[in-house]
Amino acid sequence: MSFAGHEIAATSPTGQYNGNYTFKVTWRLFASSGDDGPDAALDYVSLNIAQWEDKYRLGSETISSSSSPGGTVDSNDRAELSDVSVSRVQGSADPWVWLAVLTYTEPAGAGDGEKPDGSTSGDPTDFAAEIEVSTVHYTKPCEKARYVSGYNGVAETLVDDGNPRPIVNSALCVYDPPPEIDSHRFVIRIKKNLAAIDFDTVKPNAVNTYDVIVNYRGVKKTIPAYQGKTRDISAMPVKHPVIGWYVQVQMFIDVDPQNYWLEILDRGFSARMMEGDPDGKGGTITGSGTRAMTDGSCPQRRLIDQTTGAPISEPAMLDGNGQPLHEAADKNAAKTPVYGTWEASEYTYTNFNDWPILWDLIDTDSSSSR
Repeated sequence: MSFAGHEIAATSPTGQYNGNYTFKVTWRLFASSGDDGPDAALDYVSLNIAQWEDKYRLGSETISSSSSPGGTVDSNDRAELSDVSVSRVQGSADPWVWLAVLTYTEPAGAGDGEKPDGSTSGDPTDFAAEIEVSTVHYTKPCEKARYVSGYNGVAETLVDDGNPRPIVNSALCVYDPPPEIDSHRFVIRIKKNLAAIDFDTVKPNAVNTYDVIVNYRGVKKTIPAYQGKTRDISAMPVKHPVIGWYVQVQMFIDVDPQNYWLEILDRGFSARMMEGDPDGKGGTITGSGTRAMTDGSCPQRRLIDQTTGAPISEPAMLDGNGQPLHEAADKNAAKTPVYGTWEASEYTYTNFNDWPILWDLIDTDSSSSR
């Protein structure tokens, strides 16, 4: 290699900004032999001027020629050397002159972004989140409804109390399966850059135990306690040229007004044994209060009989204490069906307000629990 020196070209450098910075710097390379080709010129640039992915930096300490600009260093830590092209100047000889054009660009994702307050930042973890609220249509069994009209007599008296209850016919038999209805649930999609995410805390099938009020740039949606459940969550590490690694996170929250507790109608074909019931040995259970059994040989349950003594052919509603609802003292009074409330073991119950991915999106007074 016979390159002996270099200097910045008179028309260099140039810069451009269209959301990302781009800089071009043209250097004149001097060779004492006409036998040098472009490979030798590229090697000289790499050894003496800049290497691949070097940051843009232009100043007196990096330029040795008399034509270089003086003063402070012109630099940009976001722009990296991404392209080098060399060409020989026509007609030059002893020294033979080559032009080397170095292009510095910002890598993808390295530009400025908007913060929640409308200002800009070069740190992607400060960028405003994306949020989308939509609805999903589906068909579901109607487990509860309020009676309006159509029945008469005792049947109407027993169901017309204004309370949501299982749908029954006028013989007070629960429809099984229940009628189906159209329904919708809200789906909230959130996309945000985070410094890190802990999937032992933020995970699918998590149910909110506190009210969460999403209120962001004109979009407002309250997620009442126990009505929001996380669904799909994705996270992708991204390397930024300035701050290093960060994580792009996307999360979906389903919002169901029926909440994510399980409410199961208390009913069955048999009742729990009580004091006075047959003990299975020809006698009755005595001295046991409301216990279900007195010893290991005593039946735990008794069949619910019709007036004929025959077992019932469909489950009867129970009173929450293992006894038939229809055996209440006032048989002609309206009876409120009993639902057992259960938490699904595969769900986790937590406070969404503690999650950094939501902090820019929620009202800070979201603190009430149920």
